[in-house]
Amino acid sequence: MADLAAAPARTIAALEAALAEEQNRLPLPPPPDWKAEAIRTPGGPQVLRIHIGACRMGKGKPIERDQARRMLAEGVEACPYCGPDTALGMTT
Repeated sequence: MADLAAAPARTIAALEAALAEEQNRLPLPPPPDWKAEAIRTPGGPQVLRIHIGACRMGKGKPIERDQARRMLAEGVEACPYCGPDTALGMTT
């Protein structure tokens, strides 16, 4: 009788293991081209830096190329490590 009760648990465990194995075989999505690192403030999120999407120095929300250019032009700091301003041709 105990064996019958354990059968569903074994089936679930086997299905979960198969799903985990399948997910490990899937490729990771590519990083975004650009990202905006922000902090929370009482007035809402404030963008601190712009990064190239693959930069590991800051986490951020994916943004479009035009958004990155606009934010940099408006004075948002460019990451000193990945240089999004250089990559976008915005350095002087």
